[in-house]
Formats: sequence, C-alpha cells, structure tokens
Amino acid sequence: SFTDNCLNDVVLDFVDAINDAVCAGEEVTRTWILTDVCGNMTTAEQRIVREYEAPYFKDDAPADVTVECDDIPVSVNLTGVLHCQDEVEIQASETIAPRACDGEFAIVRVWELADQCGNQLTQEQTITVIDTEAPIIAGVPQNTTIDALPLPDLPVVTAQDNCSDADIDFSEVISENECGRIAVRTWVATDDCGNSTSAEQIILVSPVAIDVGIEDIRAVACFGDSNGSASATVSGGTAPYTFRWSNGETTRVATALPQGPSYVLVTDADGCSGVADVIVPRPDSPLTAEIVVDSPLDCERSGEVRVEVDGGTQGYTIV
Repeated sequence: SFTDNCLNDVVLDFVDAINDAVCAGEEVTRTWILTDVCGNMTTAEQRIVREYEAPYFKDDAPADVTVECDDIPVSVNLTGVLHCQDEVEIQASETIAPRACDGEFAIVRVWELADQCGNQLTQEQTITVIDTEAPIIAGVPQNTTIDALPLPDLPVVTAQDNCSDADIDFSEVISENECGRIAVRTWVATDDCGNSTSAEQIILVSPVAIDVGIEDIRAVACFGDSNGSASATVSGGTAPYTFRWSNGETTRVATALPQGPSYVLVTDADGCSGVADVIVPRPDSPLTAEIVVDSPLDCERSGEVRVEVDGGTQGYTIV
C-alpha cells in the first residue's frame, strides 16, 4: 500500500533484477517505484532467494548379496532428482573382479548422480558370486552282468557345470576270485572351483549266482534331499554278506539315499558279488509358497490374503 500527501494520482511500478547464479542459488531483487504527478519518486526493494537444491536419489540401491553363478540378479535403474529438472533414470555401471576360479567373482554396480555444479552422489551394490554346485555327469551306463570278457566298450560320458567347464577323470579297477571278476568303472567330474561328483558302473563277469533285489523303497521327503531309503534282499551265495551302497552306506538297509538312481553291491563270504539298481522317487518340483493379497486392508482393518502352494508332496500344513 502507499500514500501521497498531496494527490492520490500516483503511478506504481516494479522491476526485477535476476542474478541467475544456479549453483549459488537464484536471487531476485524486486524494486517498487512510486511516482506522483509532480515527479516525486520513492522506491522500496524486496530480495527473493531461491536456494539451490542438491541432487538426491529417490530410492536405494539393492542390498549386497551372495549368489550362485547362475542366480545373478538383473541390474535395476534408480531414480534421481536434479535441481529444477524432472526425475532422471540412472543405469548402473558394472565392474567385475575375478577371484580364485572361473565360477567365482565379484560384481560391483555403481549408480552415479551428478549435476552441473559439481555435486556427485553414488550408490553401490556388491554381488559376490560363488560356485558350490558340483557338475552333473551324464551317460554312465547301468550296472550289468556279462558271461565273459572282454568288458563292454567305454561309453561317452559327459559332464555339465552351471558355472565353468568340468574335467572328467576315469579309472577302472578289476578284481578276480573263484567267483569270477568284478570291474568297477568310476568317472569323477571336477569343475574349475574344485567341486566334484562321481558316478560308477559295476560289471560282473561270469559270477556265481547271487541274486540281489531291492524292496521297501521310500522317496526322499523333500526335493533335493538325501533321505530316501531301500532294503537289499539276497539269495544264493554263502552268508554272511557285506553291503556297499553307492552313497557309502554298508548296512542291508540304506537310509540316506539321494533322489534318483543308486545301487547296492553285495558280496558273500566267498567273495562272490551281486548288484542291484534302485531309483529313489522324489517330488516333481521344489516346494514353493506365495502370499496373494485378494483384498487389501480397509478402514476397518480387515482384508483377505491366501497362500498359494506348489510342488513338494501334497498334504501341506500352513501355520
């Protein structure tokens, strides 16, 4: 507001002087000029400062994790905000640091947000990649019995690893007694990180008849477990018998068999042997559970959720 001591016929005007120093903040000096009809003039000023807003991230980088080499998470974009600008999406740069073996390394992801004033923010995520899984061997034949030498030709056995190449070492041990010969062929697959697995084939040559069977087969409790069981039956030969299961157990009943194929080698008191194969059942897929929100919470704090379960062995208990 304004007043004049003589006349009310005055003119009010203003001008803005802008100092657009972006990094120091924008400053506006606004001057009001009041002039009456006689040319008398007076002024008043207002100083307006819009402070510079430093850049910032709207979200956080994912947490550091340790994963197997075939489970590396996909990189995500982060959102940043710059002074007087719209939001920007920021992709991560990525560096890889090798470790002791091909299947193990570290991934460092860096998100960088910088403005024209030299302000710079960064966020990092370190992904430690490990390899603890052994290779998978394929092509090993089942145990067999033949009437006479020679032994069957060596099969083509391969190994596949989830992280690196795998080398296969082969060995063959042949023993002989009055009952005949027994050949044990062993393949050992080892990956670059030292994880290994083995598979065997037993070949009996002209054996004295020892009939070995399998009964009371029980599946593993959960996908990937090694708690299947089976019992060996024996007829023929001379008691007592010794038992050697493919997982190393030495009793008639094995209780720690893995899912899939196994075998038992039975030897009698005269050194005669028989072998039987068994396949331990398993659930078709791992057990998974997901919480599904059918109705979110309302003002009365009531809502509905349900649990969807798949895999494993049916007869689920939900607590």
